[in-house]
Amino acid sequence: MWYFDSPKIVFGEGALGHLGEIEGHRAFIVSDGNLATLGFVDRVADHLARAGLESERFLEVE
Repeated sequence: MWYFDSPKIVFGEGALGHLGEIEGHRAFIVSDGNLATLGFVDRVADHLARAGLESERFLEVE
């Protein structure tokens, strides 16, 4: 038997303030290169790290 828990997606205005509420140990950040260049991806990763979550990044969204 297989079990799959749907991932939790956090987005929109004020979303950074809710990242600390995510249960788990790891997060996957999906973005494009432009948002990474502007520093937004780093901000998200920093918030996740402060909440005790490891993060990986995929920055090739077109």
